[in-house]
Amino acid sequence: FGGRCALQYTHTLQVLNDTSPCPSPSPSPSPSPSPSLGSTSIIAPPKCTWLLDTVPGKAHESVSNVIRALTKVDLSSIRSKSDLVKVLTTEQNIDKSIANWMTTNLRKTSSGDGDQFEFMFDLDTAIDILDDFPKQNFMKMVEDCTSFSDTTGTCRMYLVMAGRNNAWTDDIVSNLQDIDQLGLVSLPKAGHWVHVDDLDGLMDAMDECFMDLHQ
Repeated sequence: FGGRCALQYTHTLQVLNDTSPCPSPSPSPSPSPSPSLGSTSIIAPPKCTWLLDTVPGKAHESVSNVIRALTKVDLSSIRSKSDLVKVLTTEQNIDKSIANWMTTNLRKTSSGDGDQFEFMFDLDTAIDILDDFPKQNFMKMVEDCTSFSDTTGTCRMYLVMAGRNNAWTDDIVSNLQDIDQLGLVSLPKAGHWVHVDDLDGLMDAMDECFMDLHQ
């Protein structure tokens, strides 16, 4: 889910930077204006983007299951983060580690009836994005991002593939291997939630990338 958003964000900023006019040079140094997508002061695209187990096409089934499960939670009955874990695991059959992770998206709201909670994201928007996944021209956007270059340099993009995710077909992997400048990382022991299943392997891969960027 986050990988799709990161890809769209990177691609959009690259397009804006590629088509926006360059501001006139200032005769003397001055504070940089606040970045704005509606002016010539365009936010610079990221130099490095990581996509974690982001497979072209539909969203991973586990992601869909979690989003749909959250829509069925009655937040008025949730008085603590442990309550959310209990509801997700016992009523919605969500894995406990994922349920615990979802509690990081809860925040308290003001209420005269004691602690009340709400999600820090808009569930309706999340569902809209989820349903829009198949429409995203994933391969073309990855190709565009990895070939983009401007005065700040090129974009480095890495895609982490979970070894236990059967959605990675031979055809998809082959097509990705044909994209120049795309870094493919495989974590054989991980399922879709790579940061949960193999955090050490993920950090080792990222450390190598960050070291290269600072050389």
